[in-house]
Amino acid sequence: MNVGDIKPSVMTGAAHGVLSRLGPTGYTVVSGLPDRPDLYTTYGADWSSVYVSERLADEDPVLAFMTNGSGYASWKDLAQKDAGARVFKLAAEHGLENGSVVTAARKGKKIACSLSHKEERLTDADIEEVTCSLLIFLVLMEEPDTPHTGSEILYHLSTGLTEDEIAILIGKSKATVANLRKAAVHELGASNIYEAVAKGKRIGII
Repeated sequence: MNVGDIKPSVMTGAAHGVLSRLGPTGYTVVSGLPDRPDLYTTYGADWSSVYVSERLADEDPVLAFMTNGSGYASWKDLAQKDAGARVFKLAAEHGLENGSVVTAARKGKKIACSLSHKEERLTDADIEEVTCSLLIFLVLMEEPDTPHTGSEILYHLSTGLTEDEIAILIGKSKATVANLRKAAVHELGASNIYEAVAKGKRIGII
């Protein structure tokens, strides 16, 4: 499944919003790594056409890091190597001078994102937001037909309501509310509900 095939929701909107904000000149998300890469991109048609016609995938250090690396790397880090000089030269000619690559993994599945931005590097907080967004995509691709309303539960918890009160408010059982809370924590890659609420506020889903 391609990231673009995920059913639109508050969570997907927030995840794409983060990537659009941190990669204002475009971003690419590659899922299904390393064996069955599936690409979703917001880069313009001009750059995409050059990338394909010049067969840049064969020499692109960014794609190599997305496939084989882990964690974070700036394009400047990757450009310091001899390989890929032509890729970065052509990218700069199309207005893509700086960028970053972030990878994430869940249940043996890997996903990566390359973002183009003005700064040479992303901050640690920015990297965490991108990682969180990638984890959201992975979770939603696991169960694409399941409605995800965890953000609603996080919102109510952030206002001080208890799970009993939330259950009454939304007309669900307490067990359902508890399950939605757990799902929201996992979707955000958080270790507990407090961290999930903090991340949810940071990326704009609550």
